[in-house]
Amino acid sequence: MTGAVLVDHGLVETRFSQIAQDEIIDHRLVRHIAQPHYGQYIDVRVTSVFPGERQASGISGPFSIILNAQPGLHPGQKVLGRITRSAWAEPGRMKQAQAIMVDDPEHRLHTAKCSPLAEAQDALRQFVESGDCRVIPRDLHTALWVRKICPSARIMDTDTSWLEAVVAKRDQWEDEAVTGRCAIADGWVTVERTRAMTVMDIDGVGHACALAQRALSEIVRIVRVFDIGGRIAIDIPQLSDRKSRMELGRYFDELVLGAGLKGERSQISGFGLLVWNRPKIRASLQDILCGTELQNLSAESRGCALIGQALRMKPSQTLTLTADAQALRCWPLADQSVLKALESRLHVPVKITTG
Repeated sequence: MTGAVLVDHGLVETRFSQIAQDEIIDHRLVRHIAQPHYGQYIDVRVTSVFPGERQASGISGPFSIILNAQPGLHPGQKVLGRITRSAWAEPGRMKQAQAIMVDDPEHRLHTAKCSPLAEAQDALRQFVESGDCRVIPRDLHTALWVRKICPSARIMDTDTSWLEAVVAKRDQWEDEAVTGRCAIADGWVTVERTRAMTVMDIDGVGHACALAQRALSEIVRIVRVFDIGGRIAIDIPQLSDRKSRMELGRYFDELVLGAGLKGERSQISGFGLLVWNRPKIRASLQDILCGTELQNLSAESRGCALIGQALRMKPSQTLTLTADAQALRCWPLADQSVLKALESRLHVPVKITTG
């Protein structure tokens, strides 16, 4: 199957999995949180200006924004901005959203308040409008949502067993994003986030060049499916001669071109280091699932998973869910509106206890 996107619209998150030849080639996970997202036009009130750096800081509602400033900007001024980098959580800290000033008054017509579903709706429109792309809804609720947001979307039915097989592959990708360990023939690739970059390590047995080729092919898939941007450092098995490193570099370039990914890379050093710089405009799949933690689901993700499991149940009486104390203190489990919406969907009372 080609030109299709599997959409799974839940209560607190929406998943988009682009499919080609029965394989997932692209994946987006969007949480239903009201915050500025890439491409959105927003009104920003400037709070401070740093003239030497051509930057300013500002606020849009409750959100802090880093603004690429123009000359003459002053604190208190209200300007129109377009988000060029969404905010996200990374190990140990939060990254602020970034925006550029926009002069064209016509763009003010496109300003929108940050609503919980805004990013998911924009992502759906991008997939639908990207060409000959058919939409495969995970369930009836998703199909109704797709029809509401994009009436022109080409919705298609699929065999249930095929659909569940694709969902299983999607869930496996997300599990690998959390653990940071992806298997290849006779080896594996480990993916680790740091504050400065994403580090990928190749391990395995066999000829170094053949192992590196298998790993690089998988790494390109990982980068696309995990939506990884920024600086990526790849630790490649050492190749003794320069010619082999040059050939491996060209092989990598062909993989990147075939996947339609952007970025610039360094030469492969004699020590086996390849640095790949890519634009980063939003949180990666690992950022979303793990937040500020390493190789573990964040409290937010544990709560989202619990809500998702509840939606697949068909309870006939009060549903009791068990969550850890940290997850209970975070969105979505701490949000009473989410719990009320869950009760409305399931048509039974819902209780959450600490376990």
